[in-house]
Amino acid sequence: MSATELPPRRGAAVWAMLGVAAMFVEAIGRLGARALNTIDAGLSVAEWTAMGTMLAIFGYYEGFRALHQRFMPALVHRAFSIGPGALAAVLAPFTALALVNVPKASLRHGWLAVALIVAAVLIVRQFPEPWRGIIDGAVAFALTIGLGSLLGRFAARLRQ
Repeated sequence: MSATELPPRRGAAVWAMLGVAAMFVEAIGRLGARALNTIDAGLSVAEWTAMGTMLAIFGYYEGFRALHQRFMPALVHRAFSIGPGALAAVLAPFTALALVNVPKASLRHGWLAVALIVAAVLIVRQFPEPWRGIIDGAVAFALTIGLGSLLGRFAARLRQ
């Protein structure tokens, strides 16, 4: 094996991380752009207060506690536990997200999370501006914390 080739499990793990990171980057870009447009349109003092409060709440509870402390360690572990085979490699991002090829309990949690995220998106889309932009900004902030955690944890695991 050459120095530039990765062992099969590492290759699947890299593909899993690239796939998940791409999903995070896309969501951060889309939601962050809406939040910036909301800010550019102007906010009242009460709306700025709501923005700051939402950033703090989402940053701590979703970004730090949920993503950094709970979800990302499990995601990185699953990424490096992907079995051999072409199908397993192709599905690596979905395996890392606990949507396929994982124990039933993890599978239930993974798909429940997807359902809850879809429900939250459908609800927040109904909010008028500036509230939708405020919430989108807070979610983008939490996802940025999660992405940083993902990349940091993945880099640390690659160095092992």
